[in-house]
Amino acid sequence: MLEWTPIRVWIGAKLNPNGKCRIMQSLDLVITSDTSIAHLAGGLGIPVWVALAFVPEWRWLLERDDSPWYPTMRLFRQPQPGDWRGLFAEMRTALSQLGGAA
Repeated sequence: MLEWTPIRVWIGAKLNPNGKCRIMQSLDLVITSDTSIAHLAGGLGIPVWVALAFVPEWRWLLERDDSPWYPTMRLFRQPQPGDWRGLFAEMRTALSQLGGAA
């Protein structure tokens, strides 16, 4: 049986960059879409998973699940255009495997 710790969620929190950094540094993993949060977590070396559209912003390149700029980042891509359900199913599987490794 997996043992889970509470998940902390900050949605829409209006914080300055220092506040965001402190929050992220207290987490085991940041999960976000393609936002400044992804870049901030990656730049801080915090494990971060990023949900990307089928055709993402150019900086995420194509057909890879890592980032050459952020070694702690894992990229999750829509398997088909508009298929967020498939992306989050893959993310859920990866998260359950991560929890099982503890």
